[in-house]
Amino acid sequence: MSCKNIFFIFIFLTVQNALAQNYDYGKVSDEEVAMATYSPDSLAHAVFLNRYRRTYFDYESNRGWLLVTEIVERVKILTKEGLAYGTKKIILFKSG
Repeated sequence: MSCKNIFFIFIFLTVQNALAQNYDYGKVSDEEVAMATYSPDSLAHAVFLNRYRRTYFDYESNRGWLLVTEIVERVKILTKEGLAYGTKKIILFKSG
């Protein structure tokens, strides 16, 4: 790999981190609490306010390499029908 390629990879990773949004999942804003409808779609039953996904490899001596995906979402449920957006199914495939 040439120095030029390494430089571009470094710049790409630096820009990705700089553009990432910092979102404090521990605090709920007054606007989020007061939201009764979603203005771009007044018929929406729920609104995804933020979603964070991180995927990485982890090594455990007794199990080997593991692919770990962490997903954190904040959803504002606006109607009774929107409760379905608070339930997630995670489908896994294990070979062997």
